[in-house]
Amino acid sequence: MSAKEKKKPIRTIVQQMSKKELEEFLIEAVKKDRHLGELLRLFADPPEDETESSRKLIQMRIKKAGDRFNFIPRGRAREALSGAREVMETAISHLERRKYVQAAELVLVVIEELTDVLQHMDDSDGDPVEVVYQGFNIIEHIVNENLSGEVQQVLFQKVMATAVQKRFSGMKEWRNALLFYLVPLTIGSPERKKNLYQVLMQLKKGPGKGSSEKYSHMDLLRIESVLIKVHEGKEAYTRFLWKHKEENIEFLYEILDEKITQGKGKEALQLIEQSKKPDLPAGYLAELQKFQLHIYNLHGETGKERSLLKKLILQNQHWVYSDNFYFEQLKKTYSKREWPAAREQLLSELTPCSHTYLEICKEEKETDRLLECCKEKPQLIEVFSDLLKFKYAEEVKALFETYILKEAARANTRSNYKKICYRLRGSLEANGAAHTKKLIQKLEQAYPNKPAFMDELNKLKQRI
Repeated sequence: MSAKEKKKPIRTIVQQMSKKELEEFLIEAVKKDRHLGELLRLFADPPEDETESSRKLIQMRIKKAGDRFNFIPRGRAREALSGAREVMETAISHLERRKYVQAAELVLVVIEELTDVLQHMDDSDGDPVEVVYQGFNIIEHIVNENLSGEVQQVLFQKVMATAVQKRFSGMKEWRNALLFYLVPLTIGSPERKKNLYQVLMQLKKGPGKGSSEKYSHMDLLRIESVLIKVHEGKEAYTRFLWKHKEENIEFLYEILDEKITQGKGKEALQLIEQSKKPDLPAGYLAELQKFQLHIYNLHGETGKERSLLKKLILQNQHWVYSDNFYFEQLKKTYSKREWPAAREQLLSELTPCSHTYLEICKEEKETDRLLECCKEKPQLIEVFSDLLKFKYAEEVKALFETYILKEAARANTRSNYKKICYRLRGSLEANGAAHTKKLIQKLEQAYPNKPAFMDELNKLKQRI
């Protein structure tokens, strides 16, 4: 057959095969592809409905990917999830054809089965959470469609039946997501609203002290608030937010947003101060302080804004994960003429060479200060060499040499030697080949009896 000749359709090939040929072909094919065998068994002995067949397919793929302890090891998660992904594709096909109940049924099967398997797999190479959230997106799409009352009722019953299962006791976030998607299905049905409300009340009883229990309680309050908003209106919703603002910090944020929008900045500031409890988590406190800054900015209270910004910069100066948000905001409060003096004052109050001090010096091109910090902490030269090498070429070379020789003196494994060679590549970029080769030569002369080190240095020399 020529390359351009049209290939025969599979149907035609099958029709032309004898029964014996087809039998032999299938047996050989099944030997080579276990998945084909699964599909053949399902075809020959189909379950009562698509939902059941989909569940069996997911379970078979999971089982075959597991070890003798039914744990799915690293490298097998993708295979284990293949059945769930296929079922999800079928659900999407149903969704496109507006077969909403069928689509939801398949999604719920996937969510149930992956909830069960999550604790028994290394999911490094295949993410079951991604598949589950794809399912949530489908459910969310469905419940917001213009559905008939009959379809709404069926969907409500099916999603609720899944959400209240005990399998979600360790995955409350997923359970709460399903409950949240039930809210649109309660519109026009007092009975469904009552049903959902009763479930929420039952789940809210006595939230535990653990962080996961507290977050779950916050989720349940959010669902209840939306249920109230949909059925009872804005005023009832706002009363609920006020009543439970200490249980769900997001309610407080929403109230503050509303106050600011209404031009009631002073009331918002009073509420912020009242909410700053000693046990308030740092992340929540930081968010409230951002509200304060926003209000000061809106009302032109520059002095208060600067004072709070400086306080926050000083508080967070040693936290390596802090960003430049507060510093950038502070800079905006000064004119170009005022800023140099303000910057000097701020730097004088910061601990020299702290994280924030270094970030400000980098941003403001304070190279003299950066060089002094590199002399105090030679490892910093790796970070700031690009900024310093043009003005302080010789100092940068000396700092790299001091740092690398110091590291080499305590290195005793090949892993350590590789790290030193990595730092030598940094020296190569900053100081050029000639200087780096001299440094390598010093290391070779100092440690001739460390063959692994000599090997790594030789590899590096060949690349220079």
